[in-house]
Amino acid sequence: AAGIVGLAVGLGLGLNDDLLPQVAGTSMTRSGAWVDQIVGFHKVYTRIYQGEDRPLVDVLADDTENLQHFFGSQLRRELTLPDLSQRGLALQGGRLLVVDGRQAAQIMYLAKDGAPMALSILPSAGRDRMPAFERRSGGVNVLHWRTGNYGYALVGSQDEASLRAIAGEVAPVLAGS
Repeated sequence: AAGIVGLAVGLGLGLNDDLLPQVAGTSMTRSGAWVDQIVGFHKVYTRIYQGEDRPLVDVLADDTENLQHFFGSQLRRELTLPDLSQRGLALQGGRLLVVDGRQAAQIMYLAKDGAPMALSILPSAGRDRMPAFERRSGGVNVLHWRTGNYGYALVGSQDEASLRAIAGEVAPVLAGS
């Protein structure tokens, strides 16, 4: 099943020009390209699984402790997954992605209305960056930031105020506070 999803993602990225911006003179190595890739994955997976009666993940959230351990070990860090149930977002699980040649985790939540929201985590050395909001095509919004040598992105249909409020909750959890 994972192979089929990987193939579908690869085909989706190759066949959908709106997933990754194609701007003359730019390359995927420019700063912020990882955000483009994360948004692309989100769009593809959302389209593939829209209307399916199963989570949008490869690793289910049946056992949160094992889920945290698995993704933490893949990212080589301690990882506590934020509980966003008070915001109406149910943890579905996660999947591993390859972004800019590095392993990344994409943790999926599902809103009560069925709208998916992804929390993506990518090792990313460099200066800390404050959260930046971007509105993308197809009704997708992204809020991304970097802290403690990791890049984070919240991707979904939620508006800017909602994503900023969620980031305010998840950032301390992810930092281990």
